[in-house]
Amino acid sequence: RPYLWPIKAVMCLGFIMMILQALSEFFKDVARIRGQEI
Repeated sequence: RPYLWPIKAVMCLGFIMMILQALSEFFKDVARIRGQEI
């Protein structure tokens, strides 16, 4: 039975990075709607 913690750690890291990217895109869209230059 292989060790599963490296796979789980990479999956958690990937989810965290995806959430950060989504937040970044959201705030960029909000700034664009307000008419600010990015």
